[in-house]
Amino acid sequence: MLEDLIKLEKSTKSKWNNIKLVYDFSIEKKNELKRIISEPTKLISSDCEFIVFGSLARNEYTNESDLDWTLLIDGQVKPNHQEIALKIKDQLDKAKFKNPGFSGIFGGLTFSHDLVHNIGGSDDFNNNMTRRMLLLLESEPMTSDSPIVYSRVIRSVIKRYLQVIFDFSKNKYPRFLVNDMIRFWRTLCVDFAAKEWQQNDYKWVIRNIKLRFSRKLLFVSGMLMCSSIYSKNFTEQEALKVLEGFIYRSPLENLATFFNNNQKLKNLGKEIFSSYNYFLGIMNDKSQREILMKMKPNEIGDNKLFQKLRKKGHIFENSLIEIFFEKKSPLRDFNRKYGVF
Repeated sequence: MLEDLIKLEKSTKSKWNNIKLVYDFSIEKKNELKRIISEPTKLISSDCEFIVFGSLARNEYTNESDLDWTLLIDGQVKPNHQEIALKIKDQLDKAKFKNPGFSGIFGGLTFSHDLVHNIGGSDDFNNNMTRRMLLLLESEPMTSDSPIVYSRVIRSVIKRYLQVIFDFSKNKYPRFLVNDMIRFWRTLCVDFAAKEWQQNDYKWVIRNIKLRFSRKLLFVSGMLMCSSIYSKNFTEQEALKVLEGFIYRSPLENLATFFNNNQKLKNLGKEIFSSYNYFLGIMNDKSQREILMKMKPNEIGDNKLFQKLRKKGHIFENSLIEIFFEKKSPLRDFNRKYGVF
């Protein structure tokens, strides 16, 4: 919901209409999606759930957005799981939802065993790590109002991260989780460079803009989640509940809540949300987005649209840096201690 955003908007005397527009459109598309997949998902048993990621899960969906999805399996392997996934894909194609990217991360089956048991080590490939982190940072179940499978897998993943803490009463902190959040952010940055090398100029500009805004927002939301149990004498169950609260809210909602709880930093909140509001306005404008999609890296220097987005991106980043390192910020001590070393 948008209550925290609206509260921050009022306290900073701002107007973030683009955020509200894409939020309303996202809710509309989620309802449409649930109707479309209702027939194939009747085949879904109690061991699987249809999950969306990306801009739809973040409530930032536009007509030009891809639909990132997976069929999450948490039970015995069955031959009809693939059949269900293919029927879902067929329905989505008929409804003109845009397919996920070519990476193979989305648009098929995901097994909970890999997400829970392959954290770190040689079997935690990029695709597995990305699915796990996005499950925590930007995901939403679409199959039922009581998503038992989704909740069970989320809880299992978090418990796996918390298992390395033997005694919460001694104020131990889950370095395991925060290190994976940082690893994920750095992987996004490295993957951006890898795609530039592999795909030449293809979508370079739009990927660059997303890295400056929506990808960075994910990382910040993840770090806010990690910091929420820093220096708290929580039991494991209490820590689990707090972390789940972040997972079930969107990144923008988590950030708005942070600023509402830290009114001394609300001017930074105004800069961050105003910049992000501008970014979403461009993403929601078909003609502007097409310009960015077709633009080559050697054309950005003379392009006013890209340069304005770049400037907004610098404001967005500098304000985020302030909330992590500003002396009066509650995140400063946490970030000094865990954000680098």
